[in-house]
Amino acid sequence: MPALTFMRAEKKHAADLAALCDIASHGRNATFWQRAVDQGQSTSVFEIGRQGMLISGHDLSLEHASVALVGDEVVGAVLGQARSKDYGDSIDFDQFGAEMHNELELKALTGGTWYLAVLAVYREYQRFGYGQQLMKEAAKRARASKQRKMTLIVAQSNEPAVKLYTRMGFRVVETRPAGPVNVSTGPTDSTASAEDNWCLMRRVLTP
Repeated sequence: MPALTFMRAEKKHAADLAALCDIASHGRNATFWQRAVDQGQSTSVFEIGRQGMLISGHDLSLEHASVALVGDEVVGAVLGQARSKDYGDSIDFDQFGAEMHNELELKALTGGTWYLAVLAVYREYQRFGYGQQLMKEAAKRARASKQRKMTLIVAQSNEPAVKLYTRMGFRVVETRPAGPVNVSTGPTDSTASAEDNWCLMRRVLTP
């Protein structure tokens, strides 16, 4: 198994980050990006995703990302940042659709922790133990930020991720129904399955 090296993400990594963020969300991000396509902002969901990575001030911005490399090739990424204790007070629920509110309720509980927004590896590099290496990199960044706790939100149905996080010391502290997501804003709207839950998981870091 080739060893991973890590570097802070740069503009040239934006397309990889968009793909990896969508992999981590099991296509949920692309569903939201599709709305921008439907509104004529682009003809490609991944152009929207790539552009989003370049915008600062949100969880999926490349400013919060570290990319994992085998040689010169990107194989995965970690996105995360330290939250202020009053982070939950800054969330404006009215800016988001109702399908986001349960997830936002959990995000509001991540204040005073290092929040892991994304941990993802391309499929061909999965099952090589890289997920654990990415998690160790996330913990390293969390400790460097002087945070004592890490948090993340994961779909309960994502059993491989839940098992990985549990092995790495995370425990479920809150859950909310995931709810449906509109796939299109057009007349043929369909929705994702509502038979799932969001899990807020937390880990206390040792020195």
